[in-house]
Amino acid sequence: MNNKTPSLHSVRLGKKTKEVVSSDKRVTSPSLTREASFVFKKAKGPYIWDVEGNKYLDFCAGISVMNIGYGNDSVNRAIERQLKDGIHCGFADFYSELPVRFIEKLLKFVPKNLNLAFLSNSGTESVEAAYKLARWHTNKKWVIGFDPCFHGRTMGSLSITYFLSVLA
Repeated sequence: MNNKTPSLHSVRLGKKTKEVVSSDKRVTSPSLTREASFVFKKAKGPYIWDVEGNKYLDFCAGISVMNIGYGNDSVNRAIERQLKDGIHCGFADFYSELPVRFIEKLLKFVPKNLNLAFLSNSGTESVEAAYKLARWHTNKKWVIGFDPCFHGRTMGSLSITYFLSVLA
């Protein structure tokens, strides 16, 4: 990267950004870490704007596996339909038809020997489940984490996460 290449780490922080970051540090637990001093204002499609009005192309268009873009019309319509029945279907607490139908469709696209699925609300929850299943299945207590890696922010996921940080 040359000195002219912008990044979220090299963008000058404006007055509003500094105010929000300062307030956040005053009231938010330090257990919630941030990757950059970027303060979200709005987003549409692959673009995201900060509170200073700067526009960025977000190559993930969301977090991790959620890269569907911001304000995706078909996703918005599906959310609106679901809101009429309730915002939380509670598939972890009780049975619900919609997740079952989704899994049945999903399993048509995977190898036949994979006949079960696990739905979760985050990547770290998926890592936690995989971690528990691997330990249960192998009856071993150790796992290998790669260098560098990030698996999530919950305790089990963090325990196998390793970042190699190099200060410039």
